[in-house]
Amino acid sequence: MLQSSKQALALLLCGLVLLAASGCKTTAGRDFARPAEGSLELGVTTQQEVQARYGEPQATGSGTYNDEAVTSVTYTFASNAEPPLVGGVTPARALSCHFLRGTLVGYEFMSSFRKDHTSFDSGKGELLEVGVSRREDVIELVGSPNGQSMWPLVEPPYERALIYSYAQDLYNVGLFTFESHHGRSRMVVVLDSDGIVQDVSASQEQM
Repeated sequence: MLQSSKQALALLLCGLVLLAASGCKTTAGRDFARPAEGSLELGVTTQQEVQARYGEPQATGSGTYNDEAVTSVTYTFASNAEPPLVGGVTPARALSCHFLRGTLVGYEFMSSFRKDHTSFDSGKGELLEVGVSRREDVIELVGSPNGQSMWPLVEPPYERALIYSYAQDLYNVGLFTFESHHGRSRMVVVLDSDGIVQDVSASQEQM
């Protein structure tokens, strides 16, 4: 995710938790469904099509990658009225889409709701062999990615990146105290034009 999307989700969750301190069921943001497989196509889907489908974004941003200006839109939703994957977590979902001259070059969906969570086993990335494993091996081992990106978000000469990511946030609100704990897990698998794995990078932050 670009920085704007992380900030948007963090602000959304903080607002939700402060409201929930009263004990009421609350929601923040506008709900949306996880993108169906194949519904966001890199190099084909346009920003106009994304916004027609999801509406006005909660946040926008921009950045320069490989000397190209990339714009982004982010959609976020959080609710304590639906069960989270992990008890005690404030569940949320977020979708970030990135565009080069109006055409999709990257997206990432994350959710900590039980029904559409994006949790994955990052340890399986160690079983992938650079220069040997193929795209279909990655999906068979880890599952379908919840994000993808292409040039200019992927460094040339590589073709595409498969993204696996999950985040969960736990907030404790007291009369005079406010504590937050965050867990993050992300893995990016870079493929060449033949769909062969060229790099695997993973990061994890325990809650």
